[in-house]
Amino acid sequence: MTLFSVLFAVFLSLTFVFAEDDDKTMALKYLSQYHYVSPARSGNHNVKTATFAGLPVTGELDDATIKQMKKPRCGMPDVDEDGRAKRYKTGSKWSKEQLKYFVEHGADLPHSTQDSVFEKALKFWSDVSGLSFSKASNAREADLKIR
Repeated sequence: MTLFSVLFAVFLSLTFVFAEDDDKTMALKYLSQYHYVSPARSGNHNVKTATFAGLPVTGELDDATIKQMKKPRCGMPDVDEDGRAKRYKTGSKWSKEQLKYFVEHGADLPHSTQDSVFEKALKFWSDVSGLSFSKASNAREADLKIR
């Protein structure tokens, strides 16, 4: 075996290790960001990402799980502070095309400014998605709750 062959083999193995580490790092950040792993607890965690996303449970960080974790999604955690799953699901489609939204206004900007920003953002979505959005008068009748 030539020196070049040995160096090339080492390079390929390092490339594979770094790619695997990138997926593992990405997965850990995902699990932390969406509260599957609690920043307040140490030790073993009961991670139920696969069942929440509708994937088969393998106990491994497999290609299907990585692919699901890399999909665009909202920034809200899937699990609350007590480890309970929230009521929405990743990867699902709306069963309707006309959606109502409700804005729970923050204290940092005038309500009219917040309303205008969300109206413009939802207009971008409606222009490319086939969905339409209208403002709900209360949170109970809303499909989207913006906090």
